[in-house]
Amino acid sequence: QNDDLNGNGKVINRLREHIAIVQAARAADYPGLKISLTGIPALEYDEMHSTSVDMRSAGIVAFFLVGAMLLLTFRGVRHPMLALLTLIVSLAWTFGAATLVVGHLNIISVCFSIFLIGLGIDYSVSFINGYLALRHDLYELPDALRETAETTGKGILTSAVITALAFSTALVTGFPGLAELGLISGMGVLLCALATFIFLPALIALSDAEVEIETLPKPFSAPGLRKLVVARPIISVSVAA
Repeated sequence: QNDDLNGNGKVINRLREHIAIVQAARAADYPGLKISLTGIPALEYDEMHSTSVDMRSAGIVAFFLVGAMLLLTFRGVRHPMLALLTLIVSLAWTFGAATLVVGHLNIISVCFSIFLIGLGIDYSVSFINGYLALRHDLYELPDALRETAETTGKGILTSAVITALAFSTALVTGFPGLAELGLISGMGVLLCALATFIFLPALIALSDAEVEIETLPKPFSAPGLRKLVVARPIISVSVAA
């Protein structure tokens, strides 16, 4: 079992199969008979299994919510799909890195995918938004990608490094579960940034190669909100506080 902490998953499942067989065979002789398996290994396995199922469901919901917001923001389907594909690749890389470096997930570190869905998508959104702005300024595709990497890319890299360092502080704690969460999440953030620089530009180059600039979407920019913030900064700071 992938969600087994201590290697007892197969044994526990096999014991429960035998218990079910015995209980069914003796149900006629002992009505109301109920046999249960308990103990620390069984409880740990059940907790991990339940957490894995819940995190999987939460991850799916978060992924589709993020996708829906991207559709509204970019007012189209193609570029949100590119961002989501980049996020999927980043998550796959992170699972691979976690397997190589840590070798397992615990009841806390299994939550890392939720963090990366929320954090990792930001890098793709920033890159695509900067790229589209340059294309609408009549930059050609290769020039727009290069300029985006040189400008927006600096902020993405800085954010990824700082966030990874923040997660890595969990390594100094004495709790292995929290330390592994920090390590995996830190690696995942860096891999999300790496995918944004390597995988996402390649996807954009393939998808927009034959697309006219006039047909490219203009992301939601909220000019009214920007004007309000600039014109009334004291009110904005007061509301934020």
